Amino acid sequence: MSAAFDGTDEATDVLFIRRRDTKTAKLALERANLLDKEYRISPAASFDGRIADDRLEGKPPLWPKDCVAVPVTLECINLTRTSPSEGSVQSDWKDLVVGHGRQVCPFSSASLGRQRQGGRRRHPRKGSATCSDGLNINSLSTVQLAIFEALVQCIPDEKENPMEVSKRKEIVRDVQALPLAVCPNKIERMGDDHTLVIPRKALTFDDEAFLGLFERAVTEDVDSHVSLSDALKLLWLKLASMHGSSRVVRRGDIDPESKVRESGHRILWPEISETSAEGVPIQTGPGSPGWITVTEHGIKQSFDLTRVMFSRGNVTEKKRFGELVKEGEVVLDMYAGIGYYTLPALVLGKAKYVYACEWNSHAAAALRHNLTANGVGNRATVIEGDSRVTTMRLDIIGKVDRVSLGLLPSSEGGWLAAVHSLNKETGGWLHVHGNVPTAERTKWALWLCSQIASLVRESGHEGWHVLCTHIEKVKSFAPRVDHLVADVFVGSQSLLNAVGCDIGNRCKTGIWQEDKRAWLCCPDREDTPTCALGAGVLDQRWMMANTEH
Repeated sequence: MSAAFDGTDEATDVLFIRRRDTKTAKLALERANLLDKEYRISPAASFDGRIADDRLEGKPPLWPKDCVAVPVTLECINLTRTSPSEGSVQSDWKDLVVGHGRQVCPFSSASLGRQRQGGRRRHPRKGSATCSDGLNINSLSTVQLAIFEALVQCIPDEKENPMEVSKRKEIVRDVQALPLAVCPNKIERMGDDHTLVIPRKALTFDDEAFLGLFERAVTEDVDSHVSLSDALKLLWLKLASMHGSSRVVRRGDIDPESKVRESGHRILWPEISETSAEGVPIQTGPGSPGWITVTEHGIKQSFDLTRVMFSRGNVTEKKRFGELVKEGEVVLDMYAGIGYYTLPALVLGKAKYVYACEWNSHAAAALRHNLTANGVGNRATVIEGDSRVTTMRLDIIGKVDRVSLGLLPSSEGGWLAAVHSLNKETGGWLHVHGNVPTAERTKWALWLCSQIASLVRESGHEGWHVLCTHIEKVKSFAPRVDHLVADVFVGSQSLLNAVGCDIGNRCKTGIWQEDKRAWLCCPDREDTPTCALGAGVLDQRWMMANTEH
């Protein structure tokens, strides 16, 4: 196969080393003059998703994300096949090796610098394009570059007749002609291991132009044994290497009417040997193919990305909620997920205790893991099931200081349980999330307060105030629809005085207008927004039935 052009990644000899042993192995290999400094150490890749090595027999398998690929000389590879000499300096790295092979690795900065200055690499490749060829490589985006390299490597070269520059130029033009929806300029990186998340409709053979590029490449030579599937795997490998990633996934759809909000993400690379009919890995939990950790504000959030959804757009709101929580408070998180707001309440807010409700069993398992991983497991209880029902059955009614209602598009179904859970003597705070038409922000807040006030009266707290003190825009959810959070005080005059809230005209139910610096009381006759359950396009009818999942 033809290799890629100069100045980009190429396959080289590597040793697979556990991540924890990287520094030790690198120093040992440097002392033995066996480290290939033309390339950088990279995340490990494996064709079957596991690192194969005889010394691992009888032990749990290692996944690529557990290891790194260390570029080494051919002499080093040969030494791995020989018995270590007693006390030899050149063999003190051998016990750290869990496998060896060839893998695409980025060039080191020094190597690239020599190329820019006209220096020669030690292993020039046949048929490689240079600036003198007139090939407009610099105009390609990273994604286009990965496609180009994958296509070039799919086309075999005759030994006497390397691929013509005109053929390479044709490939460049075809790649540049791909629409942005199919070939985006950037790929999202997710998590601490920089997992690449490919958009739903990007880089897929469902697009005729993209499919045609690869069909022409793999059929260039009738003797070629490269399949379309192999070519696509090569593309994922290229993208992973260029982005320093150990995993590539395709973004999946989340059914808005789904009760458990399962992820639709599917792993593209490395290949997973055991999956369900839907392409979900059989193994789950820590160390499994889909397990990922996302660290935000020093808080580690781990989960199985093939089973559990994760929203990156809420990172600022998570911190804001954690800072609103006061030390010593009891918090109820009615839609906890993997701990989006539970963990900030405990770690940042120093909450005394958090009751975390979740009915997706995979999310609940991840939440328990995260509580332990962040050292707060002794200050929280995970409650599985429908929070509208489970909270009523538990001994937390009338004991909670603050409630998070972080469900989209609406948490309306949980408002009654939230009101009942508040401290029966003083009340507390509700943080109500919702997807709200931009033009209906004020209408939604007034309606929200009126609805909660009705629930408060039904619960026997006639003297309590219901005041929306702040509306936070988390993000734009869709055109002209915003994800909002209303901070609603629901409680007695004594608590209101304690939190220092000046209601001025003694408005009992209403919202604070930040632009006018004045309170707006709820009207006697409420005006229902279109985002109310059952009233508009953001409807979620399943939430209306108050039955346990």
